[in-house]
This record gives sequence, C-alpha cells and structure tokens, in this order.
Amino acid sequence: MRAFLPSSFRALLTAVLLAGCGSTDPVGPTTEEVLRVCDGVSCTAGYCTSEAGVAVCRCGPVDQELQSVCEVDEVGDFDLSPYAEPPELTVPSGPGTGRLHRYDSDLFTFQAVAGRAYRFTCTPEGFLRCDVSLSTPDRGQGHEALVTYTGTSTVFTYQARDAGLHTVRLSAWPTGSSDARGTYQYTLVEVADVEGEPAGHAPTVSTDGTPFTGHLDFRDDVDGFTFAASAGHVYRARCTGQGLEPILELPDAERRWGFRRDTEGWTAVVKLDAGLHLLLVSAPTAAGTSDYRCAIEDLGPDDHGGTWALATQVPAPDPERQLTGVLETTADVDFFAFSARAGHAYELRCDSDDAGFCAFSYIDDASRVTPPRPIVVTEDKVLRVRVSAHGVVVSGDRIHGPYTLTLVDLGADQGTSVADAVPLAVGVSVPVLFAPFRDVDYFRVDVAPGRIYRAAFDPPVPGSFGVFRPSAPDQNLLRYDRGSQVFFKSAQAESLVVSVSGYEGAFFLRVDDVGSDDHADTREAATAVPAPTLRAEGQVDTVSDEDWFALELQPRAHALRIAQSGSFMSYSLFESDGVTPVPPDPFTGDVRPRAAGRHYLRVSSNSPYFDARGTYVWELHPR
Repeated sequence: MRAFLPSSFRALLTAVLLAGCGSTDPVGPTTEEVLRVCDGVSCTAGYCTSEAGVAVCRCGPVDQELQSVCEVDEVGDFDLSPYAEPPELTVPSGPGTGRLHRYDSDLFTFQAVAGRAYRFTCTPEGFLRCDVSLSTPDRGQGHEALVTYTGTSTVFTYQARDAGLHTVRLSAWPTGSSDARGTYQYTLVEVADVEGEPAGHAPTVSTDGTPFTGHLDFRDDVDGFTFAASAGHVYRARCTGQGLEPILELPDAERRWGFRRDTEGWTAVVKLDAGLHLLLVSAPTAAGTSDYRCAIEDLGPDDHGGTWALATQVPAPDPERQLTGVLETTADVDFFAFSARAGHAYELRCDSDDAGFCAFSYIDDASRVTPPRPIVVTEDKVLRVRVSAHGVVVSGDRIHGPYTLTLVDLGADQGTSVADAVPLAVGVSVPVLFAPFRDVDYFRVDVAPGRIYRAAFDPPVPGSFGVFRPSAPDQNLLRYDRGSQVFFKSAQAESLVVSVSGYEGAFFLRVDDVGSDDHADTREAATAVPAPTLRAEGQVDTVSDEDWFALELQPRAHALRIAQSGSFMSYSLFESDGVTPVPPDPFTGDVRPRAAGRHYLRVSSNSPYFDARGTYVWELHPR
C-alpha cells in the first residue's frame, strides 16, 4: 500500500541525490524530502523522487534501455506507513473495505481471548483471491488454521491459544509476488463452539454407550467432553468422522491414551483409575469442517488386578495350576500370586492359541528386571505371575483378549551334594536349572580308564565345574574350574562326581567321551622313542595329564626344540630312575646327560589358570 521502495534502492537513491560535481551545495531534494513525498506512491517503472515537493517518477538506465514508461501509478497507500500503526478492529467488525496496490499487504490487529475462535473473511473485488495469514507477538507467523473458500471469498478460522494482540495480514494471492491490485471487503467475527473447550466448560457425557455428536468448526478446533470413571473399570470409546484425532486424557494432561483406527472409525479400550477424564476430539488434518459421532461404554471391572498388590491369589501348583483371564486392552496386565516352596523350580506354559501372550508373560518375585525361565527358589516365598501381551503386534493389530496359561511345579532340586549326585550317562544332555546366588548341582558319571571326557554347557556359557571322587568330596581333581567346558580323565574305571554352577536360569549339561589318552601318565608305561629320531608328538588332554617318553641318550649336549599350541606346557628330562632331573644349561637351554643310557622325557601342563588342551611336537638334537 506504500511505494515499492526497497532498502537497497533507497541507498542508491540517497547516493545519487548526495552526489555532487565539486560543489558543496546539495543537489536535488534531500533524502528526507524524497521519503516524505514518495510515501504511498507507486511507479509504473523506475523510481520516485521529488520535484518542488511533488512526487514524480524517473527512469533509470535500465528502464531507458527498455524504453519503459516511468510515471506515477498509485498514490495514497498509507496504512503500512512507518509513521502509522495498523488499525485495530473490534470483534465483531465489518463489513469494511480496503485497497491493495501492487505487491501490497494490509495489516489489521484485534484483541483475542484464549480458547475462543475467530473468523476473518476477505472478498476481493479487483483481484482474483485473498491470501490471509495470522501472527502473534510471542508465537510469530505461520499459525495453522482452517482456510476455506466460499465463492471468491477466503475464510480464515483460528482458535486463539493465548490472549493478546493478534495481527492479520491480507495480500493478493500469492503473497509477496502478486502484482494484482484492487479493492476488497472484510469481516471479523467470533465463532461459537458449543461442544465445549478442553480447558473448561466441557459438557459431561454418560458411559452407558449412548452416542453423542458434535461439529469441528475449523482445523485447530478441539471439542472436549468429560466423564466419570470407576477404579479398575475398562472403558471403550468410539468416534467416527472425517480426519479425526480423538484422545483420552486426565484433566491435568499428565497421562493420555491414543485411539486405534479400525473399520468403524477410531476406538480406544482402556482401564482407568477413579476420577474425571476427558475425551478430546480434533481433526488437525481435515481439509474442512467435520461432523463426528462418539460413544463411551463402561465394560465393567477388570477380572484380575493390574499391580503386584492387587494380584489374584491362587493355590500353588500340584504339579500344575491353570490360569485364565482376559486382557481387556492392549496395555492390560494381569497378576496372580502363589506360595512357592524352597528348592522347587516353576515354569509357565502357554496354552493360548496366540503365542503373543507367552512372549511377555513370566513368573517373578518382584526383585529382578528380567527373571529367568524357569525360576528356581532357594527359600519359601511368594511368587507372582505377570500376564501381558504389551507390544505384540499380529497382522498389524496389537493383541488382547482371553488367555490360558498353566503354572507348572517342576519339582524339588536334586543333586545338591556329592552324596546325592544325580546319575548322568555319557553322551546324554540333561537339563540344569540354576537358582540365584550360586546354586550348585552334582551329577555322577561312570568313566573308563585312560579315556578323556569333556563336560560342557549347551548353549556354551561360562560356569564353574568340579570333578570329585565320592571318597574325597573335598578334593577337586581340576586345578581350575572356570570356563564353558572342562576336560578330565581317570586311570581306573570308577564313578566320578561332576559339579556345575553358572548363571541363573536353564541350561543343558553334557559329558562326552572325546577319545583315549595318547601317551601314558607313568614312567613304567612310557612311550619308547627309538634312536636316532629322538622326536615325538602328542597332546596334553587335561590339567593333570602327563605324557612320558623313554629314549636312549649319550653324554653330550642336546638341544630341545619345541612346537606347541598350548601356552602352558613344561618339558622335563630325567635320568633312568625317573626322579633325578637333568637340568638345562642356564645360558643355552641345552641338556647334557651325565652318562649314556635310558632317560625319560615328561611333558605336562603347568597352567594354574585353565584346563586348556594343547598339542606339541618335541625334538632332541645332539650338538
């Protein structure tokens, strides 16, 4: 509405007006005079200046090359003058009139009340379409609102979130790039919202399923309805309408529940606490206004408590106890409680058709975030069963509904000591349940002389192992008992007891025969190494394994060369008695027998840390 004088052009104009030809007298009008005279003036081309206090338009070099006509086009657009404030409208206002010039915008202000809705209508008379936007001092521009068109009129409807001065900007469409001009008419009115405001005055509706209807007047419109809920009751809310976004929430907005879309519209099934609740209905994505229809129905109390304290008490399984119920909502949780006996293990078996109920249901003692399955208790205590399908999605829908689970007592703990060890057959996996706080289980296995056995968990997990003779229950035959597997052997046919412990939970234990010992453990049964080879290979099978070799040596220096896969092996040379060592040279490492004849080489494990197997090859080279 004022002359199109951008700041860059004003700077250029100022420079032109102040430029001189060596004279100190000013040439042409001053900048202040040009700004005053040209305020509100629009030129067909070129720029506006002052001649004797009268606005005239002059062509610049580019305009002259284009042979443009530079003359005054419009005068008198003062409503956006820097010396004037936009007019403040009362509510309601209009119809009023105005005029837009090229690239023009008109501003109007009005005082808004928070929560109330306002509608500004613009009808163009000399151009195609009005472009309307709104801004507030604290939120800036670009507020979302409902914009509709009735004939040639643009209807802008907005619900004020804050009280205070609001500003409406009106332009020819599109704003900032349209050179259309002409007159227009406008009105400003307040829109009634009879369905209620979320912040207060929301009407109360019943929970007997009686439908109620409403109308969303604009995109930001939110209708609120209150209803009273009973503690532990389940409620179903349904709404139908174009582009709806219904929400259930507490009046203080500390908690809210969303709706799920289905073939009938939007549905929410929730379990609520006692007190007043809100149903909020909006349509933020709707292209226009929307009618809607809703209903809220009380489905009755939940069948089982939803907290530890409200758990349904059931008798202990003997050995089984069936648990039935209904998860009324996708977020519903049911709790059962029973008395568990010390030393017993308990499991939850899912008998429901939908396996989703099993994935999030478990037995717990309320002391751990992720309890094991099954769970083993070391003392009499109360355990609880938590039934839930929270987060499980089947065919795009979160599941809920009836369920059937079976609580199973797996029996008392067995194999608690060497004396009552459970029989275990070689090559057969047996289940192991570890209770918390270092539960140890004992198994009895029959072994053959000279055979190597491996005890391991399935799946492989770190644990503790022990191997004992029943006659010496305090003497562990393993030097180190940690790892996911251990190897052991015996020189005679006997029964050994294998003890295991590990992480709380369920595992499988298996003892396998992995082969025979490759070399004897005694001097008397040593493997003979014929001359002149003086070379042998073998494997240290267990931490207590010793491999003995007999060889004929001369009284001269021999270099011992070794290649091995294990890091902790020792090589010792003895004289014919198998006791007197032949010490290595401290500088060269060579061994030098004192006399010719029979000698013995012993290979063994010297690791104090683990029971690792290792292969080796040794050679004696005479110097």
